[in-house]
Amino acid sequence: MSAVFALPGLHTVQLPEVYMSALGVLGVRPGVAEGNRKYTVYSSAYDYGDLQIDKSLMFGYPGDEYLALPSGAIIDKIKVLNEKIINSKMSLLQRMDALKGFLAKNCKYSLKVENKSGKEPLDNFLFHERKGHCLLYASAFTIMLRQAGIPARMVNGFAGGSYDKRNDLFVMKSSNAHAWTEVFFNRYGWVAVDSTPEADNIQPNTTQLEEFDESDFTSLNTSAEARAKAKSNLPFFLQDTDSVVLAVCVLLVILSYSWQYLRRIPAFAVRKKPDAVQRFSPKPDFILEFEKLCLLEGVKLSKAKTPKEMLSEIIAMQGADEQLQSMVDYYYNLRFAEGERAQDKESNWESCLAARVKQAKSRGK
Repeated sequence: MSAVFALPGLHTVQLPEVYMSALGVLGVRPGVAEGNRKYTVYSSAYDYGDLQIDKSLMFGYPGDEYLALPSGAIIDKIKVLNEKIINSKMSLLQRMDALKGFLAKNCKYSLKVENKSGKEPLDNFLFHERKGHCLLYASAFTIMLRQAGIPARMVNGFAGGSYDKRNDLFVMKSSNAHAWTEVFFNRYGWVAVDSTPEADNIQPNTTQLEEFDESDFTSLNTSAEARAKAKSNLPFFLQDTDSVVLAVCVLLVILSYSWQYLRRIPAFAVRKKPDAVQRFSPKPDFILEFEKLCLLEGVKLSKAKTPKEMLSEIIAMQGADEQLQSMVDYYYNLRFAEGERAQDKESNWESCLAARVKQAKSRGK
């Protein structure tokens, strides 16, 4: 397996065939053929257009790496361009909208880029030919956002596709490959903000539903030559799907990034039944009270610190706390083991923690 397919807003990947040995080495359980491996993904697919009604919408801070910029003449030119489009009086949201509007107004979407002068792709796209595909739009927009002080990242994947009603799946082809920009919002996590003008026509929510029969599938890449040609059009990380080394490396990257998402993103879903999904948006109230208590007791909070780590610090300072331990175990069972919610327990913990927060404040006076 060399890629994971999911809706935008991916925050959790479950890989049942992957395990960690006693030495801390990740591996794939024996006896599971590569073609039969399955995984489950969970996404919080927020749309930037829908989030604009949130008057408290603010950018978050996922890390310095999402503001980092390479050096070079083109980066300097983009900085000068940014200064013509935005100014210090604009809010960060206004800056983002202005930069997105500039690309939509001044650049034209096209899969055919001539670049007769042989200039750098971004230089040609922004300052000369002003014509390009989604990779150029996403690259330019991501760099322009970072120049404006907005953490951003570029994402490669697929958009659109056709729905096969009979087999209940989406058919994705190499022609559905797409690139876009994501920004990090407080309470929502990473959200796609697509600067490509034609993006509205290829998003999954505008996909046309089609009913396929078996002949449609047999006509897709029926020869080795057709398969090789289709594979050559894919990104490099999808081309060598038979490589065990590549598969293991990708699995490690997926697990690493998934862990970062789980620690940073406050909104996540917990499956209760096959036809019902429960969602914390952004965090359950008893966890918010727990964080208040930790802060008052001298625990330094950060986006990367988990409830278990905070509990460990509380125990180190005050000794074992059965109530807090039970609450954190319940929270992790909901989040990772698909446990069922118990509103009476949550209400009781919230009340008890609120009382402890009040006591801690009194001691501070």
